[in-house]
Amino acid sequence: MIVIVKDCFQELFDLENIMEQHRKELSYQRDFTLIAAFNTFAKSMQQRVSLEEFSFGLDRLDFALLPSDIKLFFDRYDSD
Repeated sequence: MIVIVKDCFQELFDLENIMEQHRKELSYQRDFTLIAAFNTFAKSMQQRVSLEEFSFGLDRLDFALLPSDIKLFFDRYDSD
């Protein structure tokens, strides 16, 4: 059981590190702006992205994900 938990945490840490590396790479690109990234997902001019809009944005980026997986990801990273 401990090995399974350890492996799970290791995978999580590895994924977080990869995501952070990608975030840094994006920040160095001259044509990248947070507003443009936000607008990929936002349908309206509100200052937040709904689950529906997030799903729409992922679809625009050609991600084929199950709605349940999208909700899990959204719930994990949505701060409000």
